[in-house]
Amino acid sequence: MAKVGGQPELVTRFWKTIEAHPHQFVKAAWATTLDKVGSFLRVAKKNKRDTAPLWEAIESQPEKLAANAWITILDCIGSFFNCAKQHGRSTDKLEQALESHPDRLARKGMEAEFKELVGFAHYAPTDLLEIALRTIKPGHWGAIPDNEGMSGATWLIWNFGRVNRTDLAADLAALLLRRANWRDFRPRNGGFAQMCWLLANIPLPAANLVQAFLDAVCTERWLNEAYTITSCGQLASGLRQLALHETAQCRRRFHIQQLEWRLNNELMRFETAAPSDQSQIFQLLGCAELCEWAISQRSLSNITPESVSQLPLSILPHRPKAAKVEDHQLQLWLGLRAFVSISRNRLSLPRETIEETLNLWRVNLGETSSQPGATAHRVNQSMVAWLETCWRANPPSLAPSKEPLRTLVGFPATVILRS
Repeated sequence: MAKVGGQPELVTRFWKTIEAHPHQFVKAAWATTLDKVGSFLRVAKKNKRDTAPLWEAIESQPEKLAANAWITILDCIGSFFNCAKQHGRSTDKLEQALESHPDRLARKGMEAEFKELVGFAHYAPTDLLEIALRTIKPGHWGAIPDNEGMSGATWLIWNFGRVNRTDLAADLAALLLRRANWRDFRPRNGGFAQMCWLLANIPLPAANLVQAFLDAVCTERWLNEAYTITSCGQLASGLRQLALHETAQCRRRFHIQQLEWRLNNELMRFETAAPSDQSQIFQLLGCAELCEWAISQRSLSNITPESVSQLPLSILPHRPKAAKVEDHQLQLWLGLRAFVSISRNRLSLPRETIEETLNLWRVNLGETSSQPGATAHRVNQSMVAWLETCWRANPPSLAPSKEPLRTLVGFPATVILRS
């Protein structure tokens, strides 16, 4: 597909020509791979063009769309599925066409490079992923050399669960532990959150590999880089995994001064940060305290309750169809509790917002009720009790809790964040 750029009037003329002659777009689409078709449609959407006629043009020839998919590598097929989803287009016919040749799709999966499967698993429908993995057996990736990273492997492990391939999940997790290779967890590729997820999902037979893995990968140098460049949201996710699933000894390994500096710097810039960044900063605040970092009141002194109150209302509210408190909202509400408890401020919120969160969190509590000794259950119990107190308050508000989040996961030595 042609690149779009240049002077505004030329760009406008280009789009009008394409929209007036969609058959020319289709002709170009069949001459290239599916990922480039999706890329072009993304650019069109970004330029506020009406992409519906272009989608309709390629959808009207499903056999050619399928033929195009067969010459496209797997991760790029996944990218096209994602593009269609973002644009609200159905991919049913394409899925049916690929499903109708299971042996061909299975062979494509068997021959794909590791990174191709990672990308495909991100967005592929479950039925197609199952077929692509059908002939792959444990040990399939054992020959990947150490100098080639296996970035995204944990995402692939998670997706194996979607298609009931626990054999592949256990095999790949054990392989990552045996490799003990920092290249598999590059911080610039989201390695911090991926490592923490892996530690929280170790298959029991591989538990004896964890210590050597941590010694080789989770070094101070690696942590310094991770705490410097990882987004606040991913840091929050990783720290939450550590807090809920790891031992005190393991958690202490992640306590270094760079996280103190990073969190203090993020809190300092909160008032001027973009709304989405403000949400992530508070997620990091909550999960850092949950992971036993004692945070000083002074480090929150420049943050106003008025700014904070918008986080659960308009910046990161619960999804309308949410059946429980989902991960990002959970992390945010941990941050809200940490803020009011440490700063000793009350945060006025509508009673219905608190009630909605309370009702959703009761579902989370029910999910962990079969494991009363688990950290996740203690956290859920404490959050439900706190929210009930806040809901009953008159006027309704988030009030300081007498129970610091860090006390819910045990009593190891804590690191004090200095302002």
